Amino acid sequence: MSHNTASRKLGYFSATAIIIAVMIGTGVFTLTGFIAQNISSQTLIIAAWGLGGVISLCGALSYAELASYMPESGGEYYFLSRLMHPSIGFLSGWVSFIAGFSAPVAASAVALGTYSSAFWNSINPISVALISVIILSIMHIIDTKFGSYIQNMLTLIKILLIFFFISIGYFGAPEKNVFMNNHENHFNAFFHEDFLASMLLISYAYAGWNMAAYIGGEIKNPKKNLPLSLITGTLFVAFIYILINIIYLKVLTINDIKGVLEIGYLSMKTLYGDSIGRWFSLGISIALISMISALLMAGPRIYMMVGNDYKIFKLLSIKTSRDTPIISIILQASVAIILIITMSYESLLYYIGFTLTIFSVLAVSCVFLLRANGHNSNFKTPLYPLVPLVFICSNLLILFYTIQKKPIESTIGFVTIVTGFIIYIFAKSYEQSSKTTYPQKVAKSSYSNTTKSSK
Repeated sequence: MSHNTASRKLGYFSATAIIIAVMIGTGVFTLTGFIAQNISSQTLIIAAWGLGGVISLCGALSYAELASYMPESGGEYYFLSRLMHPSIGFLSGWVSFIAGFSAPVAASAVALGTYSSAFWNSINPISVALISVIILSIMHIIDTKFGSYIQNMLTLIKILLIFFFISIGYFGAPEKNVFMNNHENHFNAFFHEDFLASMLLISYAYAGWNMAAYIGGEIKNPKKNLPLSLITGTLFVAFIYILINIIYLKVLTINDIKGVLEIGYLSMKTLYGDSIGRWFSLGISIALISMISALLMAGPRIYMMVGNDYKIFKLLSIKTSRDTPIISIILQASVAIILIITMSYESLLYYIGFTLTIFSVLAVSCVFLLRANGHNSNFKTPLYPLVPLVFICSNLLILFYTIQKKPIESTIGFVTIVTGFIIYIFAKSYEQSSKTTYPQKVAKSSYSNTTKSSK
């Protein structure tokens, strides 16, 4: 599977903008209040956000090697299908469809509705969430290049708002709350189940460091721009996250923020009054629109690849005359709308984090397969094998404690994976009954062609 130069419309800036747009969204503006329910130390909350950045960077560096070697659209689906087995790739695509894109779109839209209602009290948050998904989906159906222009504009607005928040936060925030309540042994706390379970929420906030890999087939000069966008996007966001959370904890106490979703609004309201807080809520709403837009752009590219590989899902590969996967976009929007209406916000976050982490670990493990088979990538993961091992081991530890802390959400995640495997078996049976072995041939030929070209 290859893409000609003409089909590659996204440059380095656009790819990096997509990563920043996806990462800086729901999480940093909503999660710290939920994290404070598990972690009662300001220092540990900041440390958790910093640790999340380190783990994500390890993942991004590992993905950069994979994406440089296999610069096509599809992300984990493409890596796992070609380097492990088509069934693992299919499960990754299935999980990405439900937990990787549709569910985060729903969560971001709900957060958008909540923040919007802080600005316009008469607005129904669910109505705002539904309308945003519908309008942005239509925008990305119109044209990929048009969608990328809008995406870049929204991301620039978001960055300006964030720097505005950081600037007035540091100048206006009182110093009385700065890390004065910490006397416990912080090192031991890093291994406490509450801390590790909270890291799953933070991993959700950082989700998106791999986003450029999902649209590799549409990025110009992917062997250079793909690794650069993954790394610089992750580093930028980690720095911003830490600064924003320092401001939260300068302005508000732990008791103030426990269980609070609209922590950005509460911070500005505390500093400058309700009027400024409401206008800042409008700014955060714009930032959330940027995140929803990026998710709606990237997700359907995975479903399109599934449609290419499996005839039973061939409808997913249908494109418009402007090269946009219309059926996949509509399907993703439909699932997101269902989740907006039916799902709880906090449970949704744990479900997303748990399910996606499993396949991120599997994908990073593919770096070892590349090296073991002697395949050469233009980008080499630094400090190999330490970097991928840090990502894998830390996430396995987080998953272990999440199962204990959140058994219901973890079980739903496992059920999602098992359901995907059943669908995969059905899809394979359909292929065999129609005397077709297309998925295996595609996987084999794509992998072989990729190997030959890399050599």
